[in-house]
Amino acid sequence: TGGPGWLDSDLWDVEAKADKSYSVDDLHTMFQNLLADEFKLKFHKEIKEGPVYALMVDKSGPKMTVNESPQDFEIPLKGGKDGVTIGKRVPMAYLCYWLGLGPVRNDDRPVIDRTGLTGNYDFTLSFAPDLPPNFPKENLPPGLLDRPTIFDALKQQLGLKLEAQKGPVEYYVIDHVEKPAGN
Repeated sequence: TGGPGWLDSDLWDVEAKADKSYSVDDLHTMFQNLLADEFKLKFHKEIKEGPVYALMVDKSGPKMTVNESPQDFEIPLKGGKDGVTIGKRVPMAYLCYWLGLGPVRNDDRPVIDRTGLTGNYDFTLSFAPDLPPNFPKENLPPGLLDRPTIFDALKQQLGLKLEAQKGPVEYYVIDHVEKPAGN
């Protein structure tokens, strides 16, 4: 929250290359530092009570396969054939992050992990996308809109559920930012 109006309108391409393999958490920290340097970004975090989706285990129990293989530094969730999402070695925190960025982002609720599941999991997830009004549906692959919603797919395919609740919402409050000079 906060900051000048150009943050909501200007678009930026950011390219970066790591010197070796790093964990996903390390890469996030490195990217955050890059943005802080390039944009002279200063911010602080605030946690307030607000609307969230709690990801929880459904009464049917988890339907995902535990993956105990060592870290391979691959992106855990990828698009597969016909718009199906393939999860490989996915921790629940990453699934929550992904759900909040994609399938449920229109609800403006972050997704928080309340599953109690601490491992990494493999799964396939197939659901109908949430399309904007008046989206031309004639060019979509056949059967795509016949799939379940993300809410139903999580229950049926993964044994998880999203429940609207109040919970801790993390906000990044911008204290200072400048347009970068460019390279």
